[in-house]
Amino acid sequence: MKLHVLGLILIALGACGGPGFDKPVQLGDRLVDRDTLNYGRDQFNRFCATCHGYDGKANTSQARQLDPQPRDFTLGQFKRVASPGALPTDQELSVVIQHGIPPVMPAWPQLEGKALDAVIQYLKTFSQRWNSDATPAPKKAKVAP
Repeated sequence: MKLHVLGLILIALGACGGPGFDKPVQLGDRLVDRDTLNYGRDQFNRFCATCHGYDGKANTSQARQLDPQPRDFTLGQFKRVASPGALPTDQELSVVIQHGIPPVMPAWPQLEGKALDAVIQYLKTFSQRWNSDATPAPKKAKVAP
């Protein structure tokens, strides 16, 4: 009986955060490799999922106790951006993640470098806006012969 319960717990833990990524994903003008996204999912699950949910919808028991409610990443709507209605830049997301939003969102200063970038790229996978509203990379001007 104990082994059966332990097996169910391990299966449930393995299911947290959805399936892994097996190929790169285009997010805005960046093609993000699968290793970055899988690492980002692991870090997101560790630091962010308690409030934002494993599915990014912020429909968790912890989130329901907070006022204001945590951001639902599936909507692709953000308040702390330079241009209202726009998607945040990686830098804008970095500031919010590392400094938090007192008094509800804690700061995560230990997320930096590769881990911070991976979380940012992973949270973009929750909303299709990162693809549909993506700004294409600037094209190189053709030089006349």
